[in-house]
Amino acid sequence: MYPYERRNPRIGTTLCLAMILSVCLLLLAIPMQAQVETSSSIGGTVTDSSGAVVAGAAVTVKNQDTGETRKAVTNGTGYYSFASLPPGTYTITVSMAGFKTVVVTDRVIQVAQPASVDVTLAVGTSAQTVNVSAAGAELISTTTSEISGTPVSDESPDFLFTAISELRRRCRYFCYLWRFRRRQS
Repeated sequence: MYPYERRNPRIGTTLCLAMILSVCLLLLAIPMQAQVETSSSIGGTVTDSSGAVVAGAAVTVKNQDTGETRKAVTNGTGYYSFASLPPGTYTITVSMAGFKTVVVTDRVIQVAQPASVDVTLAVGTSAQTVNVSAAGAELISTTTSEISGTPVSDESPDFLFTAISELRRRCRYFCYLWRFRRRQS
């Protein structure tokens, strides 16, 4: 028996209950943090006019709002990818020796909706540029059957309200079990 239990035997039980409740709240908060995604990605394949993949092409992505620039090189299958990009409007530039430089402007990416920007390079010098506007391409998803835009109903779940309601329900259940256990002893 601990010294503080001699004065008040319920202190030990209260401390135990407080510790269990604190651990439960902590365990409930950790998964909620991990479910929020705030970035997206841009990827695609670079091919030539005959359809053959172009390995080793230099790809640059520039955020038109912030000016942030990232660079990559296509792999052996002609694929490139930029992960963890903040949502915004981007310009994608693809260049390779012996081909015209292709510049895709106004490509908007949205949160958790990866953008696919496939590029076809034409034979020419890298000083020649082909400009392509991708405005409006973010509304169509080629990986799913979804079309973005204004929601058709206002029945979207309020995540915070749902989480708080679930937490209250679990706390009530825990307190019920604790009271039931006290009555049994």
